[in-house]
Amino acid sequence: MTATTESPLSAPSAPVRAAAGWTRAAELWTAVFTARRSTLLLLLAGAVLAPIMTAREMPAWFGQDWALALAGAAGLAIAAIALNLLTGYAGQISLGHGALLAVGAFAAGLATSRGHLPMWVGLPIAAVASGLVALVIGFPALRLRGLYLAVVTIAFGYAMYNSVLRLNLFTGGSAGVELTRRLWGSVTVVDQAQMLAGALVVLVLAWQLDGNVTSSRLGRAFRTIRESEPVAESFGVDVARYKLFAFVLSGALAGVAGAVIGFTVYLVNSETFFPSVGVDYSLILVIVVVVGGLGSRAGAVIASFVLALFPFVIGKYLGDSSPLYGLAPIIGAAMLIFAVARHPGGFAGMVRERRERRGPRAAAVAVDEPAVAAVPQMPKPVSLRARVPDSSSVPVLRVEDVTVRFGGLVAVDGASLEVRSGQIVGLIGPNGAG
Repeated sequence: MTATTESPLSAPSAPVRAAAGWTRAAELWTAVFTARRSTLLLLLAGAVLAPIMTAREMPAWFGQDWALALAGAAGLAIAAIALNLLTGYAGQISLGHGALLAVGAFAAGLATSRGHLPMWVGLPIAAVASGLVALVIGFPALRLRGLYLAVVTIAFGYAMYNSVLRLNLFTGGSAGVELTRRLWGSVTVVDQAQMLAGALVVLVLAWQLDGNVTSSRLGRAFRTIRESEPVAESFGVDVARYKLFAFVLSGALAGVAGAVIGFTVYLVNSETFFPSVGVDYSLILVIVVVVGGLGSRAGAVIASFVLALFPFVIGKYLGDSSPLYGLAPIIGAAMLIFAVARHPGGFAGMVRERRERRGPRAAAVAVDEPAVAAVPQMPKPVSLRARVPDSSSVPVLRVEDVTVRFGGLVAVDGASLEVRSGQIVGLIGPNGAG
């Protein structure tokens, strides 16, 4: 036996490895941002024209209080899409997304209030800032999973709330940071209904981005990692790289959501996303994603609007003193328990189950379906010889002293058997293989 060694010249050089890395990065970028040309043009036209066309109509459709509540619900829906991308698609648990929302909100506030930049420039700045922070959080995701990963994200949120978000240098301390709704120059958005129009446009763009991810190679890799990381690796998926990319993409989208919520309420501080009384945004997002259905974009958006608007509707029509007004967190927790106990797939899974049960029932009662054609009776060929009668006394197969080896493993050692007509004989070993 001769040993062969690979020459160093045969290994890929550094420029070749760098080119391969840039190629994979380009594939990921294309998978995320590739869309049909008509759909992309329609979304861009809507993003430009919707706020202009609705500047006068939106205030007539919604009051200021309704517009404020709906804009906040739209921001929560964007955050739910971000967490669903990480947990529902890639299977990575995060209990600290509220901190990423805060990073995006503070970044947008610093850009608009201190940097005097327009609001639509603050949104991508929020995405970049939260994406970079998520990149730091994502490195433990390369080695951790399940409960340990959840503990890391909780620790991150706790550290952000108790230290970083209280620094005067970045967040203004307890005073917080103002988010200026500047469009350009001295033109600002004052009406809440117009802010609602902009929030809905951002929600549509986030929906389209998430749709591109799910229908691409990137989304298929995420779902494979969620089901089984060893299986994903066997199919050639770079698990570490894709998990890290899932954290960064989800964090960037969460930053945009935090900026939308911040622009809606004008001012953010350390208590905005981590209230001292009530449930913080991290747990609210987990409830929304689980109740809506892990992996369901529509379920996450619907659950976000329901959970965000429930306290507002109760307070508006029944009063803040109504017992139901303070029960919103309890009702959300009850919905989470019900979803986990009865429908682990959430609202989307419940609808899918009922649709599947209704399908066979509808097919059974359908009367307009054509009848199945009868199989024609083929005549027996004249030249076919008559069948020889079976004889159970004579075996049709006899095996004696068979030995099977797989390398050094003896699988079958001296096996003998007989099979007579009409019999089914199987050979099964101690481990169940046959």
